[in-house]
Amino acid sequence: MTALFYDIFLALCKKTGQKPTPAALEAGIGRSTASYWKAKWKEGVEVLPSNENARLLAEHFGVSVGFLLGQEAALPAPCQPKSQVRKMVDDRLDQMDEETLYALLKVLEA
Repeated sequence: MTALFYDIFLALCKKTGQKPTPAALEAGIGRSTASYWKAKWKEGVEVLPSNENARLLAEHFGVSVGFLLGQEAALPAPCQPKSQVRKMVDDRLDQMDEETLYALLKVLEA
């Protein structure tokens, strides 16, 4: 049996310590869309996000669209919202000296 999209969405929210509506908003999805998914889920009706919303959520949680839609069995690791990854990167960059930052910039530009 494949998992329903909203069940996977809830599991990703739980794994990352987020609530569903704030997670959707942070991913760039409207509150009404998140509310619609929840209402349909409560009715036992499977709904799928639009391609764009699936892409936004997958990017936010750091998973593939296939995983998010229940088409892939295994959860890739790590699973962290994009905002948390950005914060981790920012924290690491803040700790680097100027020489290391310039060296990293050269690697990224190559």
